[in-house]
Amino acid sequence: MISMLDVLDHYARSLETQRREVADAGQDAPREVREGRRVTTVGALHLYAFVCAGPHSVQEDVPVSLLLPGHDAPIEGLVLETRDASLLIQTDESMGDAPGAATLVPDRVGLLQTAAQRLTDMARRAEAYHLGTAERLLPLFAQVQAEERAPRFVESPAFAAVWDSERTARRARLFTHIADMVRADKRILLLCPSHEAADDLLGALARQLKRLALPYASLLTRYETDVPKPDGSTPLRALGFEAQRHRFFARARADKAL
Repeated sequence: MISMLDVLDHYARSLETQRREVADAGQDAPREVREGRRVTTVGALHLYAFVCAGPHSVQEDVPVSLLLPGHDAPIEGLVLETRDASLLIQTDESMGDAPGAATLVPDRVGLLQTAAQRLTDMARRAEAYHLGTAERLLPLFAQVQAEERAPRFVESPAFAAVWDSERTARRARLFTHIADMVRADKRILLLCPSHEAADDLLGALARQLKRLALPYASLLTRYETDVPKPDGSTPLRALGFEAQRHRFFARARADKAL
């Protein structure tokens, strides 16, 4: 039986190992980026595209600082996508339409250190935390042995896992399950390996809920700014939290004016 404390301790040590490796490799060294341009602005969030001047190891979801010529203070941001030499960075501070060149300083070491410290603290002071839905993973850890990891459907009163080698079949079962939970007024948190995967899954889910005559626009929220498609379109813009928040305040101000 694997306890949640064992899981927390394992991942805390794993993150600390990664932190040391990243620090030793100098992956957070400052690097030059150029051709900065604003891609879009949604509410108070700004999405900028930059091109790295040379090889880089910057990863998605890593916080970064951007040092612009003539600016006294750095601008903080988050990397949403890396594609070859191109980076998409979300900031909550405008840098104008064409910031051009800048110095980018990643902080993956700080991110890994914070995550490791948080998990260590949770393991040592478990009574101070309420893990909530994370505790529903325990049945999976308890029943799956290393030699019995064949794909299958696992279900319990607290946890259900959908396993299927076919993506279409897997999504069909997943969307049916989500639709049932939506009708039961349950909240769902979708976790994906990348922002592009999150956009793809959320878009497919929105289309499915629309076919079922469910109000997908008020049921779905995308935390980060959606990543533009290769053709420049942003089909999930209306589902972004920032866009929804600004629409809400705009309606509230309009109602107040009346």
